[in-house]
Amino acid sequence: MKKFGMIIAISQEIEGVLHAFGEVEKICEKPFETFKVLRKNAEIYVALSGAGEIASSSATQYLICSYGVCAVLNFGFVGALDKNLVCKQVVACEAAVHYEYDVSGLEKKKRGHYYENDEPYFYFDKNLLAVVKKDFPEIATVKLASGDKFICDSNIKNGLIKDFGAQICDMEGAGIVITALRNGVPAMSIKVISDNADEKSPVSFSEIAAEGTRDCAKIIVDLVDKLSESENEKFSILQSNIENSKQHFETIASFKIDHDEHPEGIYLSHVDNGIYTYDIRFKKPNRNDFLSTASAHSIEHLFATVIRNDESVKDKVVYFGPMGCRTGFYLLLSEVKEKEAEEIIVKCFKKCLEMDEVPGSKRKECGNYLDHDIVAAKKDIKEFLNSVKE
Repeated sequence: MKKFGMIIAISQEIEGVLHAFGEVEKICEKPFETFKVLRKNAEIYVALSGAGEIASSSATQYLICSYGVCAVLNFGFVGALDKNLVCKQVVACEAAVHYEYDVSGLEKKKRGHYYENDEPYFYFDKNLLAVVKKDFPEIATVKLASGDKFICDSNIKNGLIKDFGAQICDMEGAGIVITALRNGVPAMSIKVISDNADEKSPVSFSEIAAEGTRDCAKIIVDLVDKLSESENEKFSILQSNIENSKQHFETIASFKIDHDEHPEGIYLSHVDNGIYTYDIRFKKPNRNDFLSTASAHSIEHLFATVIRNDESVKDKVVYFGPMGCRTGFYLLLSEVKEKEAEEIIVKCFKKCLEMDEVPGSKRKECGNYLDHDIVAAKKDIKEFLNSVKE
C-alpha cells in the first residue's frame, strides 16, 4: 500500500479536502495536527502545518520521517501575479523560487539563488504533474514565488514578476519542494487563486475557500487514487526503499532485563560463540544512585590492569568496560563459565583494593587523565564486594 503525505497550511484550506476524502481519523496533535485517510490502495497522512516556509518545511520532513511517505502533495490558496489568472482558478505548480533567500551581500549571487542550484527555481515532480495534466488538461501550469510574506503590494508583486517571471505567490511552497527534493521524495502542489496579490481583491476569502477547496479537492482525490493504482516504477521503488530503510532491530539481551528488578551482583548476560558476557552490577538501576564518572573510570583502569595480569585468566579476557548508565561494568571472557568467572571477578576486585594509584592515569597514558578518583573507586568496590557476600 502506497503512503502519501499532504501539507495544508491553514484550517480554512483543510476542511474541504478532508471532507472530499471521506472517512478521516485524527492521529496526532503535535508537532502538527495530523489526519490519516484510507483509500483503496493508499494511506494519506495530512498535516496542518501552519503558515510560512519554516512550518511547511518542518511538516514535510515530519511526514517523510514519521510515516515514510513516497510523495508529498500540497494544497493551498495563492495570490495571482499573472493578470491572466483569475480568482478561484485552480493551477498546478511546475516550480518554486524562495524569493526571500538572499546572499548577494556575501556572494555574487542574485536573490533567490541557493548554492546547490544553478537557477532560482526548484522543480516539483514532473511525473506527478503529468498525472494531473492528463486528467485535467485545462489546469494551467505555473511558477511559484514563495516567501514568508503575504503579498498585497503592487510594487512587490511587480518585482517578483520582473526578477523571477513568477505567476503566483504563496508562503509555503518553497519550503515543501526544497525539503522534499533533499530527501529524494517527489512533491506536487495544487493551488487555488484567492487574490491578485495587490491592494484589491474582487471576492471574499470565505467565498473562495468554499468553492476553491471543493474544486481542488476533486483533483487531489483523483491524483491520489490514480497514483495508488498506478504501477509507476518510480513510486514503487521509492516506497520500497523507504520501507526497507526502516530497519528492524532485535532487542539485545541486556535490554530484555527488567532493570527495576535487577540488584547488585554478578550475572551472566549472554553467551555468543563461546564468549561469555558478564553483567557486574555495582548499583541498583534507576535509584538515582550512580557511579561517578571519575570512580567508574578509575575502576576500569584498576580492574583491567589486574585481570589482564592474572596468569590464570589473562589470555581469556576479551573486554572489560563501564556501562553507559553508570551502574556497573561488562566483562567478556572466552570459555569461562559462571562459577569460575565469579571467583575471578571477586579476586580481581580484592586485588584492586591493594593498589595505591590508578594505573595508566598519566596524561600520556589516558585520554581524560584528570577524571580519576581512586578513593571513590575503592569505596564503590568495597560496597560492591559486600553486596556480593550478602
